[in-house]
Amino acid sequence: MAGAGRPRPPAPFTPDEQKARLTRLEALDAAIAAGLMQADPEGLAPDRIVVFETNASVTNILKAAKLAGFQHFQELAADEADDEDDDDAPASERERPTALYIGLPNEAAVKKLVQYYRNWKDGRDQPRKLGPFNDLFKRLIDVRLWGPRDRLTEDDLEMLRAQAKGAPNDPVLLEVELWPMRRPRDTAPLVTAAQALGAKLVDQSRIDEQDFWYQALLFEILIDHAAAVIEGLRDGPLGQAEDIYAISPASHAQSPPMEPARPEDNPTIAPLNAEAPIKAVLIDGAAIANHPLLRGGVVMEDLFEHENLAAVQDRRHATAMASVILRGDLRDGGTPINARILNIPLLIDGAGHARANPRKLLLDQVHRALKRALLGDNEGAASAPEAFVVNLSIGVANRVYANRISGLARLLDWWAEKHGILFVIAAGNTTEPLLVRGLDAVAFEALDANERAKHAALALLDAAPRRALLAPAECINGLTVGATATSSAPANPRGSSVFHPFDGRGAPSIISLPALAHGAR
Repeated sequence: MAGAGRPRPPAPFTPDEQKARLTRLEALDAAIAAGLMQADPEGLAPDRIVVFETNASVTNILKAAKLAGFQHFQELAADEADDEDDDDAPASERERPTALYIGLPNEAAVKKLVQYYRNWKDGRDQPRKLGPFNDLFKRLIDVRLWGPRDRLTEDDLEMLRAQAKGAPNDPVLLEVELWPMRRPRDTAPLVTAAQALGAKLVDQSRIDEQDFWYQALLFEILIDHAAAVIEGLRDGPLGQAEDIYAISPASHAQSPPMEPARPEDNPTIAPLNAEAPIKAVLIDGAAIANHPLLRGGVVMEDLFEHENLAAVQDRRHATAMASVILRGDLRDGGTPINARILNIPLLIDGAGHARANPRKLLLDQVHRALKRALLGDNEGAASAPEAFVVNLSIGVANRVYANRISGLARLLDWWAEKHGILFVIAAGNTTEPLLVRGLDAVAFEALDANERAKHAALALLDAAPRRALLAPAECINGLTVGATATSSAPANPRGSSVFHPFDGRGAPSIISLPALAHGAR
């Protein structure tokens, strides 16, 4: 770990290497002449999203794009490097991509981008503060229009394949998100295309807010031919549909499994103030609102009619989260805050787990919950108009952050920026074993505490690239919280081979996702 610096950036490509790539930019001029790009005052049409894959740091490029008037969004690289060159870097290292997407809403925007390319090609100065475009062109890997491999990523395709293979008797749920635009798109052709594949529509949503738009469809692929449908998605009518931004497995939100509480007497602590204002919202499973330690502090808003589906003994995670919010650590006295919380059961609690309804679009349900709690909706006034903190200690297990920000994270970013809401979001846990290289279990147990801690830390570093955040923890405007390996709970070894990996000292939890892979947030 000592001496491990940030990786140096890949080298720029040679002029010969760039020739084939960059001539595609000049082809955009031909697209104008052929009538492939028309002005659209309603927003960005899908065939005008140009994908740039570059090995450059995108921070300054994004600033320049904003100054130039381009609408854009980005997929973030795993690491951002310093600005040193390494002309001897191997080709595989030099093609470490970051994807940047720039929208070109009209002919003027296309001509402007092509002019910046020609300025760089001919050695002319760019307009003031637009010099970072030179770095984009110098380090460009690919440039293309948004297409099937962007809509359905390799990771999502593999996940769909795994679902069809791992649960052959269960239907596969497919989430289709359209481009976020002010003008709603006609979904009838997409529904017809899906039906032709043997899929049926089970849910759909259209959200039209100031500066936030969302439109999505949820399809069910029938069991008997799910594998064949999945293999043909990219080349079929859905993969080729220009209105579609992303095709992915349906988002499955859940809370981590919890063992039943141990039977012990509740501590004697101060009661909660049943007249206190509601300052926070807990979107989770259903809490035991009448628990002796929560009585008077939890107000239930059963928006999705999930409360009656949960037996009291199964309401574990939301009950624990409500207790943490209202009282903190009970072993430290459990001094309550002078506030109440609103609990909206989004998840359905079962024995040992809590999961969202898989046949509903998750983003739509979260947005409905936030509107009901904070703003009110057509059913009535806001349930918690004074609340400004929302806890989302749930993770979307099949939406691992892999360089594409989830729609749910974008939604939370919008709520935070537009309405001043602080989202406290769990980073997520992993069930992947932590592998210590070069040692078997007997040898590891024989190490002293310092050596065990060293090898555990090295194993965490080795696992970091495979331990990405679970959506929506990658949002920018929220507070993402991971876990440490420190607890006030007494040690409870279940055998001689169970021990603290860091000998009780403060360190990252070996099951928490964010810390080493993504840095402090």
